[in-house]
Amino acid sequence: VVVGREEEPTMLRLLDAINALYLPNKTLQLISPDEPSEKLPAPLQGKGQIDGNATAYVCHNYTCSAPVTEPGKLEELLK
Repeated sequence: VVVGREEEPTMLRLLDAINALYLPNKTLQLISPDEPSEKLPAPLQGKGQIDGNATAYVCHNYTCSAPVTEPGKLEELLK
């Protein structure tokens, strides 16, 4: 799950980090920070940005990681 605006440089860096890895079973969900939380599916509710930066959450087996904003940390979580 990545929360941010598509035109933000931080969003593009996180997406580049995700797309640089071979993850055949990944599902990527992009959420605008302006999207009302109550309109999102339950697993996506409560996910927000940190300090206005695009923020990623890596979820596996019904559990999500702590939020990350740095591409390097995101790559570590995905590996």
